[in-house]
Amino acid sequence: MVTFLRRSTVAANLLRATAEQLNLPSWSPVIDVATRWNSTLDMVEKYLVLHPAICVVVTNQQVRGQFATLTDDEIRVIEQLVHVSKHILK
Repeated sequence: MVTFLRRSTVAANLLRATAEQLNLPSWSPVIDVATRWNSTLDMVEKYLVLHPAICVVVTNQQVRGQFATLTDDEIRVIEQLVHVSKHILK
């Protein structure tokens, strides 16, 4: 999903505009890199911040059906994992 949001100009522009409308940072999603141990955590944290905007983008006619979004349960699990990870890394 993050790769699609980075590679699709239409999706990236919609995400940026939607994030601004929702008063969220207009970041581009971050893709994790195997050689950076903390890049997956960075990717997930930014995804969580942008999640409300991503939910709007995936329902847009120009983007719909291109990828699946995470369920509310999956988001809760990821939020818990991020919290635990940050606590461990302190």
